[in-house]
This record gives sequence, C-alpha cells and structure tokens, in this order.
Amino acid sequence: MPSGLQDPRNLLTQFGNRPAAAGQILDILNHLWMRKEVLYSEHSMKNIQLFCFIIFLNALFVTSSWAAEIAKKISFERGTSSAVVEGSVVRGDRDVYTVKARAGQLVTINVSAIENNAAFSLFEAGELQPVAGTQDEDDAINWNGTLRRDGAFRIVVGGTRGNANYKLRLSIK
Repeated sequence: MPSGLQDPRNLLTQFGNRPAAAGQILDILNHLWMRKEVLYSEHSMKNIQLFCFIIFLNALFVTSSWAAEIAKKISFERGTSSAVVEGSVVRGDRDVYTVKARAGQLVTINVSAIENNAAFSLFEAGELQPVAGTQDEDDAINWNGTLRRDGAFRIVVGGTRGNANYKLRLSIK
C-alpha cells in the first residue's frame, strides 16, 4: 500500500457503534480490498478513503435525523379559522405540524388520503400522550373537541399502510 494511506476498512472500524448501513458497506469494502486488481494506484486509494468517509457521515446523519422531530407550523390566512395542508409520508415516517390555540377553542381535524391509508394523532400543548381517540391504534381520521390548554398543540400524520399522500384539514373556532 502506498505510504501515508490508510486501509479504507479502518475509516469505518475506528468509529464505535457504527450504524448497520456502515457495517454493510464495510463488508463490501472488505470484499473489494481482497481483490488486488481493484486497488492499484494512490489515486484510487484516496478516492476509496473519501468514499468511505462520505458513506460513514451519511449513515451517521441519516440515523440521527430519525430521532429529531421537525415540526411544520400551520398558519391561517388573515380572517380565516381553517387551513388545508397537503403532504405525503413514506412508510414508517410521520409529518408533525404545530398550531397555536387557546384553551376552550373548538378544534376540528380531518385527514384524508386517496388510498384511505393516512391517520393522525393529536397532542395538546405540553402533553406526551395523544388525546383520547387519536392514539396510534385508533387510526384517527376525524376528531373534534375543545382544547384544555393554551399553547402549541401537535398533529402527527402518518401512513397506516405503506406510503400515503394526504390532505389535512384543520378548523379552530
């Protein structure tokens, strides 16, 4: 191996707790490394090291992004009390929306999908458990009720079967 270059397998193994995707890439690299005809020049070694590093960072950021919940704010047009949001989620993902409201306001939520495969959960401001009737097992598509608290409540939309294209309708009075 040319001097100053590291075995590309070490770029991934030097990091503890690597994601599963990085482990699969490591297996592929091990296979390629054993085939001497693939790695001849210093230039190809640098490319492989760069490739390994980019794959590692990609796997690291993808797995850490699953833990982060990025909420989208729903705002109403001036003079209106309702909004419609269109979105789509892939299997296993969820879209999170936040809306500010006051205690005592009447809220109506509806989610619809062409394939009838979208549902939502509603979380009142500061709550970790969904409102009754909107838990995961309820596959809620409609809900109306009065809010108990002031603040930003969350609506979490997900697919019930596979990917889902949906329309979320929200009204607050």
